[in-house]
Amino acid sequence: MHSASTEEGIVLSGVSKSFGSTRVLENVDLMFPKGGFCTLLGPSGCGKTTLLRLIAGLEALDTGSIAFFGRDVSRLPVSRRKCSILFQSYALFPNLTVEGNVGYGLRAKGLPRTQTREKVRELLAMVGLEGYEKRLPAQLSGGQQQRVALARALAVEPEVLLLDEPFSALDAQVRLHLRSEVRLLQRRLGVTTVMVTHDQDEALSVSDRVFLLLDGQVRQSGSPRDIYEHPIDAFAADFIGSANWLDGWRRESDTCFVKGTGRVRVAGGGRKDLERAALMLRPEHVRIAGPEEAEGIPAVIELTEFRGSKERVMARMEMEGGKGEEIEIDRAVSESRFSTGDRVRLIPDPETVRIFPERT
Repeated sequence: MHSASTEEGIVLSGVSKSFGSTRVLENVDLMFPKGGFCTLLGPSGCGKTTLLRLIAGLEALDTGSIAFFGRDVSRLPVSRRKCSILFQSYALFPNLTVEGNVGYGLRAKGLPRTQTREKVRELLAMVGLEGYEKRLPAQLSGGQQQRVALARALAVEPEVLLLDEPFSALDAQVRLHLRSEVRLLQRRLGVTTVMVTHDQDEALSVSDRVFLLLDGQVRQSGSPRDIYEHPIDAFAADFIGSANWLDGWRRESDTCFVKGTGRVRVAGGGRKDLERAALMLRPEHVRIAGPEEAEGIPAVIELTEFRGSKERVMARMEMEGGKGEEIEIDRAVSESRFSTGDRVRLIPDPETVRIFPERT
């Protein structure tokens, strides 16, 4: 296995792919760092699964090249790329035991039976399945089957581990637990990993780096925090996390936008070229204050939803001539000072307000 490093791991240069007349990927350049856990995120049809299959060698490139750690693998078959792929469907051999499934690749490489058995035992201990060697896949739960598939993928000591929606077929609690285990195991082994998912929470929670795809191109890439806090455009802001949009606000100064009786402070910098803008606010960065406040957005609380330690508040802007946009606020239950029907002022954290062109 490879230890974590800042060296280049997987490099795609000018990669394009079409199926018939449909262009799926268009001149994609990107780099997954060696030893990192990277995620391809995007809506259905954006090209992320095709990109993963090209890396694996399951699809042929139209144009461009793919390199693993400086070694061009663009024309190599799957068997010579030193990568393993884990599918959402597990893809276990139903007639083979757990031991048979995990050891399949080792036997194919000609490893002696005794060494294969010992390696299988090590891997099953690693994924928490000691004692399951003689069971068939049909005797396992979904989470256990995915652990077997993971052990099988790691058995051949791949340079690259590819994960194709690996947790989507699992129940919610199993999914959360297993993805944490996979992340810890990946860090321990240092294997360069690329995952495809449409689940933003999954991408944010396990990734070192996220690549957000749309229409066959990388729209934005960076650490989960960078993309969440500094989305490049409205698509990125909407796809990563919850976003409140306030349209039609006029710039009063470098640090203030106004609309009717609303005043929203913003940090210096940002889009100073926009005299009128759409403001984007994250729900957790909006404070609820009394109606006597001079700053903020006038609103009425319409609904509160209890969510354990948190509470989701739905408020409606009160603007001249009628009601405005609905705004979501996340607050701690201990901050439940205001209730449904109360008139309030919503005060965003100036450091977190993002400024975009007005949406049409």
